[in-house]
Amino acid sequence: MCKNAEYGAICVDDNGGQAEKNKLKSECLKQKEIECLQREKCILEKLVTELENASQLQKFKIDVYEKELNTTKTLSSNSGMLQKTASAESYSQVLKKPLYTNNDSSVLLVKSSERNSEDIFKRMAQVVNPANLEVYINSTRKIKNGVAVICNKKSNLDKFKNVLQTQLGDEYVVDEAKKHKPRIRVKNVEIAEDLNSDDQIIGSLFCQNNLDTFNSSDIKVITKLKMRNGCDLILEVSPEVRKKVMVQEYVYIGWKRCAVTDHLQIVQCYKCSVFGHTDKQCRSASARCPSCSSGPFSKGYDLPYVLKVHL
Repeated sequence: MCKNAEYGAICVDDNGGQAEKNKLKSECLKQKEIECLQREKCILEKLVTELENASQLQKFKIDVYEKELNTTKTLSSNSGMLQKTASAESYSQVLKKPLYTNNDSSVLLVKSSERNSEDIFKRMAQVVNPANLEVYINSTRKIKNGVAVICNKKSNLDKFKNVLQTQLGDEYVVDEAKKHKPRIRVKNVEIAEDLNSDDQIIGSLFCQNNLDTFNSSDIKVITKLKMRNGCDLILEVSPEVRKKVMVQEYVYIGWKRCAVTDHLQIVQCYKCSVFGHTDKQCRSASARCPSCSSGPFSKGYDLPYVLKVHL
């Protein structure tokens, strides 16, 4: 007999309620396990899809290499042996050759304001297979809110661009990367009264340097840098104008012949001392010494916001 019965109290057995709670807990655990297994299934399916695409691409490359090898063997068997048609090149001739021979490569940018670069690349891999399109891609790079696809030729870029625009939809922006015009630096220019405006400077360059075959839009004055002996002009020119000017390494402007060099502006972050970005885009947790790159570094003196090296 329960002791509470002596005082008229009612005794309640809790064994039934505890069993019900244990049953609910086990059901919740089973439901969570099912959800975890479903997520793992989705991830595995994505991995299988990516592996299949990679396998098809490798098979396509193998077929191309086998065709090239068979063609080479056929030519060699017909000719018997390859004859030497040119003499050996000298060391100076090899150095005169351009470093990069493939100038037809083009860059395609795929961007989205709502997705990061990894999600964009996964989406591209799901909807497009380069092996099926017979498109040659040199490499891909992750950029801010997008992916840069470096294609082997302009024709491959156009084909790849049309397919991506159709498959990805309006959420993604697919466009060819615009190439910047080269910039040159004209040193020690004497700015006289007849060279005050940009139009007068451009007119003097055209008249005194046999640039009549080019348009006025091929040369643009970016800025003037004050120097001890006059000023340096930073000009944005077309590739054709740059090629002609850099061959002779000088231009006539006003009453003087001025040296010409390429103008390269290198941006360096003073926080981490790495080139290519500024302090606002820096992801480093602590500052580093600009001299030896050791850290952490506490600034005991004022450093410029952006270190710009003009070459």
